[in-house]
Amino acid sequence: MASSVPADLLIITHESIGDKMAGPGIRAWEVARALGKRGVQVILATPFDSGRQTANVEIRKFSWEEASALANLVDQSRVVMAIGPVLTRAIRLLNGPIQKPTIVDAYYVPEIERILLNLSIGQFDFDPTRAFVDELFVYLRQGDFFICGSEKQYDFWLGALLTVGRLNSRTLGIDWTADHLIGRVPLGIPDEPPRAETGLLKGVIDGIGAHDKVLFWGGGVWDWNDPFTLLEALKRVLAHRDDVRVVFGSLHHYERKVVPEMSVAARVMQFVHREGWLGRYVFFQDWVPYDQRASYLLEADLGVTLNLRTVENRYAMRARVLDCLWASLPCILAEGDDSAQLLSQAGLARLVLPRDTEGVADAILQMVGDENLRARASEQARPYAEQLRWSSLVQPIIDFVSHPQLAPDAEEARGELEKLLPLRREWESLRAENAQLRAENNSLKVLLEEFRRRRAVRYADEAASWLGKIKRQ
Repeated sequence: MASSVPADLLIITHESIGDKMAGPGIRAWEVARALGKRGVQVILATPFDSGRQTANVEIRKFSWEEASALANLVDQSRVVMAIGPVLTRAIRLLNGPIQKPTIVDAYYVPEIERILLNLSIGQFDFDPTRAFVDELFVYLRQGDFFICGSEKQYDFWLGALLTVGRLNSRTLGIDWTADHLIGRVPLGIPDEPPRAETGLLKGVIDGIGAHDKVLFWGGGVWDWNDPFTLLEALKRVLAHRDDVRVVFGSLHHYERKVVPEMSVAARVMQFVHREGWLGRYVFFQDWVPYDQRASYLLEADLGVTLNLRTVENRYAMRARVLDCLWASLPCILAEGDDSAQLLSQAGLARLVLPRDTEGVADAILQMVGDENLRARASEQARPYAEQLRWSSLVQPIIDFVSHPQLAPDAEEARGELEKLLPLRREWESLRAENAQLRAENNSLKVLLEEFRRRRAVRYADEAASWLGKIKRQ
């Protein structure tokens, strides 16, 4: 791509576009790739090194510490696109609104995840919700066009846009439906079918035999997931057959600076060690490389992802669940999110209630015992897969990029950002103060433990001395 010719679209992501990718990175890559196939010139900006290549897409590395690099990328593009919090971070780095037409990718609700994460791991010693909402207000005022992943999300973001005044006489004066303001771009699947490499699971991983039945949990284990119901169900399954194995694609996010370690991870490992299952019935991979996932999906007998009943589950779109549709892999999913409902309608998924151990065990036993299940499910799921090819899903983005324009109320909406940006500086100051207090508190704990240890040693020495005197007497 010649640097003198502006790109049609700049996609900014905070995730890696490399061998290992999580949901936001996968979406950024697949959207860019699909647009490139359709002739759209794309710059895909990431803070990480990347060796990926595809037609009409130039992957560029930038730093969150260097405003000029990101500003140059914006200048080189006609339209800018990012998921909400990433867009807010870019605006803070540039110290002002982006004046190019902007697409906000709102395919999930990050603020809900961040609130739940703080509750689970205690990342902050104060309630950070206000700061998260302020960030939300920034990107809702920056956007000229929004894309969501489902009808539930469409309604959610309509309400959010109403809250910040973006549904008004100017934006609704164009079209009372607001479809010109919010488009639907669900998570999709690649146009090309999955292709397996040489075996990576059965007869390859020590402890998994060539004829064992493998249940594959494709993504990481997050605090809103429910791996314990699966593990409890495995106890019941193993009472009936000894050839079932569970493989987790990962336990943690591969980049802890992007997603901190979840509290559930340690508890899962404790459970598996307590049962003596590690390397025998339960296996953990170190984040399956994106280009190898097809081999795992084609080799597995069942996919499985279970989630708790939370507000996150209501609006979630799950890339790893869509992978099962791509590979026609029958799966067991907790009901509640749109991805699970879609695969159920496609005939691929057996839905279970959250925390239904008996239901999960029964589903596993029935499904692994059905030798023709995958062939039947594949035939039934094909029409659903055809509707979710990335190449067709990106049409709303192409429509906007073909005729980019600022929203009718863009000047006023962007003008509000000057009031919100100082709030972030206050939030950063509060977060830094919180981190310092935590560090000081941890140092105090270390000193206290050392004092207790030394006191215990001194008491032990004194006791030994007294015992020695008594024996001598």
